[in-house]
Amino acid sequence: MPGGRPTDYTEELVGIILDRIASGESLNKIIKDKDMPANSTVYKWLSIYPEFAEKYARARENQQEAMADEILLICDEEEDVNRARLKVDTRKWLMARLAPKKYSDTKNLNLDAKVTMTHEEWLDQLE
Repeated sequence: MPGGRPTDYTEELVGIILDRIASGESLNKIIKDKDMPANSTVYKWLSIYPEFAEKYARARENQQEAMADEILLICDEEEDVNRARLKVDTRKWLMARLAPKKYSDTKNLNLDAKVTMTHEEWLDQLE
């Protein structure tokens, strides 16, 4: 391979990226390695290769589980309370944005309603 970042889609390279994401690393950290493709290349692959997009989504789900495990480690090992709070809150915020149904503190209430009668009909029922 000539100099520069890899741009060819290979199962081996994709496997490394997905394993690292699933282990909790961010894509931004992974692509800083000189033997990893650029961010734009990975996003291009996501749009071109549906099987990669599916595996990437599962790796992101696993990444969130890794973050949950990290939160426990931070709470057990970080001695600086303010630093621990910042680390935990950052992970919780990110997890809630990536998987709100699973990790958000707020519940999404579906308030869609279908109106089936007029105001006058409703008033008639009250009498």
